[in-house]
Amino acid sequence: MTHSKMKLLPQALLAALVISPLAFAQQAAQKVEKIEVTGSNIKRIETETSAPIQVITAEEIRQSGKQTVTEVLRELPMNAAGGLTELSGSGSFSAGAATASLRGLGSAATLVLLNGKRIAPYGLADPNFGQGAAINLNSIPLDVIERIEILKDGASAIYGSEAIAGVINIILKKDYKGGQVSVQGSSNRSGLYNTGTATVTFGMGDLAKDRYNVFGNVEVYRQERVTFRDAEPHLNRQEFKDVYGTGLVSSAFSPFLTYITNGVGAVVASPGATCPQSSIVPWNFNGFNLTGAGGASGNVCLYDNVGRSEIVPKIERESFFVRGTYDLNNTTSLYAEGSYVHSNTYFTGFAQAVGFGIGATFNPSTGTLNAGPTTLPVGHPNNPFNRATTFRGRFDAVGNQDNEVDSKSTRAVFGVKTLIGTFDVESSLLYNRSEQETINYNSINYAEMIKGITGSQFNFLSPNTGAVTANSLRIDAKDKATSTFTIFDIKGSGEIGKLPGGPVGVAVGVEFRKEDRIVRPDFNKTIGNVYGRGVASADGDRNVSTLFGELNLPVVKNVEVQTAVRYDRYSDYGSSLTPKVAASWSPTSVLKVRGSFARGFRAPSLTEISKSAVSGFFNGVDDPKRCNRPTLTVGCGVSITGLISANPNVQPEKAETYSAGFVFEPIKDASISVDYFSVVRRNEIGFESLTTVLVNEDSND
Repeated sequence: MTHSKMKLLPQALLAALVISPLAFAQQAAQKVEKIEVTGSNIKRIETETSAPIQVITAEEIRQSGKQTVTEVLRELPMNAAGGLTELSGSGSFSAGAATASLRGLGSAATLVLLNGKRIAPYGLADPNFGQGAAINLNSIPLDVIERIEILKDGASAIYGSEAIAGVINIILKKDYKGGQVSVQGSSNRSGLYNTGTATVTFGMGDLAKDRYNVFGNVEVYRQERVTFRDAEPHLNRQEFKDVYGTGLVSSAFSPFLTYITNGVGAVVASPGATCPQSSIVPWNFNGFNLTGAGGASGNVCLYDNVGRSEIVPKIERESFFVRGTYDLNNTTSLYAEGSYVHSNTYFTGFAQAVGFGIGATFNPSTGTLNAGPTTLPVGHPNNPFNRATTFRGRFDAVGNQDNEVDSKSTRAVFGVKTLIGTFDVESSLLYNRSEQETINYNSINYAEMIKGITGSQFNFLSPNTGAVTANSLRIDAKDKATSTFTIFDIKGSGEIGKLPGGPVGVAVGVEFRKEDRIVRPDFNKTIGNVYGRGVASADGDRNVSTLFGELNLPVVKNVEVQTAVRYDRYSDYGSSLTPKVAASWSPTSVLKVRGSFARGFRAPSLTEISKSAVSGFFNGVDDPKRCNRPTLTVGCGVSITGLISANPNVQPEKAETYSAGFVFEPIKDASISVDYFSVVRRNEIGFESLTTVLVNEDSND
């Protein structure tokens, strides 16, 4: 991993009008019950703090008709680009995950909590967009959520790493009595985008009377796939043709071949008799037409990939949640919570292409690049010329390279809450495991492919004859990944002394966390024998020890100051000390002015600092030294293999966050909030772009 130069994000102004039932706040006030609001460890009666917080209640979620946490958060203005969805991650190493990205800073700078506690990251490792510690929102059942609190401010001093852009705290129901069955579904008028959810919730026991409550929830979710071909009637037909039709000239129309040059001149020839007429177009590669360039003109056969290009993939998900609470007495209660989520996401793909400018494979065991064949030798059954001939083809007979991701998430929490003197004390032990198995169907055996092409043993037009056949080329590669968190924490909240504005609130706590991350690619990938597929591997663990404290200072009436500091000690890179100061002033009963300054950090994920590496492909690359030159046009639109390795010396990202704004509540249950924020992010962990590498090819820097 490399350190990028200082990255300064532009300042922005955010204005939001919020009109929603404050059911939760009213209920809390009626019970005069202290609660813990996201952005502070100090329990309090008031839900409005010096930090900008948006609350989405269970009732609002129900009324929205959304069926997943991802759908709910996708509607938020502050959840900008930079996160994964089930589809945008289809070609990534984190396929099947859906994440959030507050302020457009990416999921790596957005901390997602469940009941105020951390969630184990998605097991599959993705180096793109800082996804090395992505949290899969699809592992959280929607029906057991009591509310979602979104803190739109830096909070590393409260919660530690990743809380740079903000915090999403998903708070689950604490108890339930009775039974409920619900079924809902959605579809558009054309019968596309079909989704359905069925849930059963049940509970027994009254905490006030019986001193116990046990409840559970079972949820089943289904989403049908939709392709661009399905949606073609709703698209601009010319744009549809340009983007998804003749726009992709990188491969031959399978199972036929396109001969690009004869190895001597710029002759272009294609077997037009076997190429569907609708896919024959004059040869033009990256704007350079070979017609008249010293050879005969010709045609190429285009591969129509529209039929299998997906808008949304097929998803099947089942979840089970259970929670039990037992009150030992009026001051002490025990609780246990467990959940299991299983999801399966199926992505459709295309048959593997091979030939000029396409593909390679990296051999992690030797550190070498295995390039794919670019020419058909003399005597190959598909080479009609008397010399080696550059070609492109597609292994249609092997099958489409679909991807299936099977994901399981297990979570268990055991805790105790008690009152020691005037202090509310809570301690818990958490275990969270996220595991995935990915199957890359119909991958290509590299060794067999070399025999088939360079050894003239595979016939594209008769793929089931010869020494190398479609069956012998086929590999269903399986990758496995596991991510585990084990966390023990204890914290207390209470009051110490008084200031002119009231009692001083204080919170202190410690936390010990063990992190494990293992990504095991298919054996054939570890020896470079899977052509055209990326390889991700990781093996790391670390311990994190934390000490944090916080003060809430009512300096004078209607003026409140929050100070917090947190010390995190990581067993790999070292330690981070992060402070925060925030203040609010209420000149009237309907207006609150607030502001804050906070430092933040993001610890390098285990895939960025431990024994970890990812090899993948940069597609459509133009070599600046060779492509579209007056006398040379090669190296245009090619696919290049890249290797990204973890750096054991990488240091954490750092950030400074400033915010200022006000909340105006002119009438009951309606408020207007305006917040200004600035985030300065330094030493962002990433890797140099391929463009930078190529432009500086001769540099020793």
